Amino acid sequence: MNIYLDTNLWNLSCDQRIDPKSLLPKMERSGNSMVLGIRELKLVPESRLAAWLATEATSRGAIIMLTGHIGRNFPQVRTAELLDYAAALIKNASSLISRAIVRADLYYNWRCANRGSNPPDLADDLYHVLNASYCEIYATDDRRQAEYASYILPSTTKVAIYDRSVPLDAWLQRL
Repeated sequence: MNIYLDTNLWNLSCDQRIDPKSLLPKMERSGNSMVLGIRELKLVPESRLAAWLATEATSRGAIIMLTGHIGRNFPQVRTAELLDYAAALIKNASSLISRAIVRADLYYNWRCANRGSNPPDLADDLYHVLNASYCEIYATDDRRQAEYASYILPSTTKVAIYDRSVPLDAWLQRL
C-alpha cells in the first residue's frame, strides 16, 4: 500500500517533532510506503532543488497532489473526474497557480525532511507567495522568504526583498 501524506499530515508530523528516522522504518515494517517519502526527499540536495521542483511540478505525483487540493474544495466530485481536472491544469502552461501549489507542497515537505521541522509560519508565508503567482513582482520585507519564494513562483515573477534602506515609495518606483 502506498500512502501519500498531504501537507496537513506532514505538518503534524513536523509539529510533533516525529523523528523521520523512526517514522520511515515503522511505516516500512507495516508494509506502507509514502509517495515521495523521506528517503526520496533527502536525496534531493538543495543545489538541485529548483530543477527537481520544476520537473516534479508536472509529474504524475503533481497530478495526484493537485487532485487532493481540488477534492477538498469539491468533495462531491468523483476522484476520476478530479484526476482529469488536475491533469488538465498541470499540463496547461498558463495555469501558473496549479504548478505553484504543487511546488509549495513539495518544498514544504522537502524542507521538513531535510531540516527536521518547519517554522510555524511557513504555511502562511507560502500562502502569500502563492498569491503572487500571476504577478510580475513579489515584494516583501521578509528576508526569509527570499530563500524559497523563487522556488515556488513561476520564473516570470521576480522576487524583491525590501531592505528599508530607502523610503518604500522610492523602492517601489525602482522595481
